[in-house]
Amino acid sequence: MKHYAKAAFIGPAAFEALKKDVTGEVHSVFERTFNILIEGELVGIARSGVSRSPINLITDIPPSENVPSLGVRKGMQVRRVSNRVLVGEVLEISLKDVELWRPKTRVERCLGPELIERNLGLAKRLAANKSGREGLGQLLKHVDEIAAGKMPQTSDLNVVARAALPRLIDLVK
Repeated sequence: MKHYAKAAFIGPAAFEALKKDVTGEVHSVFERTFNILIEGELVGIARSGVSRSPINLITDIPPSENVPSLGVRKGMQVRRVSNRVLVGEVLEISLKDVELWRPKTRVERCLGPELIERNLGLAKRLAANKSGREGLGQLLKHVDEIAAGKMPQTSDLNVVARAALPRLIDLVK
């Protein structure tokens, strides 16, 4: 028996993988979702009630329905044809009117170079102050000199930092 579903939301990675007529296969099957592999890209196809994500295609399959009961099995052929995703002979998903979902970002504005430099300086000072006397943390105070390929003038380095310093400078030269 063939089942029909409608896609409600599609994440950007899933959209890219399914934007043209392609063929793939069912990679794995779970109770609420199944994964397909399309040209090396993994796409999750889920029943309603599953969280949206960049790789998911969320359908209107009710939460009371489990995916294996639809007949979806690992290894089945999956094809994107026109505005439909065909899963073997058991499931047809319409992509008509699917909503492209994009995760919300917290970026409110672009930072200028001065603010970026200030933030990097703050991060460097915090890391240097918290690093203690062990490992390479002591070198954080001298990162600008090291990045420029210069040997910092310091005599209070631990054994590890002292041994690594010349090699780090060689790496950036």
